[in-house]
Amino acid sequence: MKAMILAAGLGTRLQPYSLVRPKPLFPILNTPLLLHTLQRLKLAGFHDVAINCHHLAPQIRECAGGIEGVQLFYEDDVLGTGGGLKNAVAWFDGDPVLVTNGDIYHDLDFMQIMDHHLQHKNIATLACHSYPRFNKVSLGKDGEILQFSPCSEAHKLVAFTGVHVLESHVLSAVSPGFSSILDCYNAWIKKGTRVQAMMVRDHFWLDMGTPADYLDLH
Repeated sequence: MKAMILAAGLGTRLQPYSLVRPKPLFPILNTPLLLHTLQRLKLAGFHDVAINCHHLAPQIRECAGGIEGVQLFYEDDVLGTGGGLKNAVAWFDGDPVLVTNGDIYHDLDFMQIMDHHLQHKNIATLACHSYPRFNKVSLGKDGEILQFSPCSEAHKLVAFTGVHVLESHVLSAVSPGFSSILDCYNAWIKKGTRVQAMMVRDHFWLDMGTPADYLDLH
């Protein structure tokens, strides 16, 4: 099974600290977050892992470039979450791919999310939860995502965890260059494509996007 860690961002909310170290390499109890994520993916059965990188890319390469099964994708310009996936589409080779943001710490069950996706034959399955600070994703009554912002038709609002599985062939519709995968999902939803939420519970999750969040994690 294949997975991709999105690790190319600039980490602007963590400046000035992220000016000298990319956010995925911030240590969690003395181990870079990226290595925590890689270890959990491999333990879950994802032995082939792509990592995109741009900001301070040599540090990403030094940390993970020599690990078996890891493929790095360098971006001369930041391509965003959609463009980064598009850039690696040939490596996916038509397989479904589990995607996780490189700047969140959590203990979500990666294999459970992949199994749910395969069983329901979705184009994309997004792991979501209730997290009041980030509850902005509008869900319908059957768990389908209506849009990635509040709307009057929403049955409830939830938060996207940053972990999702998508059928890689849908990336053929993504234009080369910068794009957000959530914007792509919004566009596909408007065309009638079903993008499903999988609700996850009883887990630990933290977006370590700011210095205060990073300290809270510890």
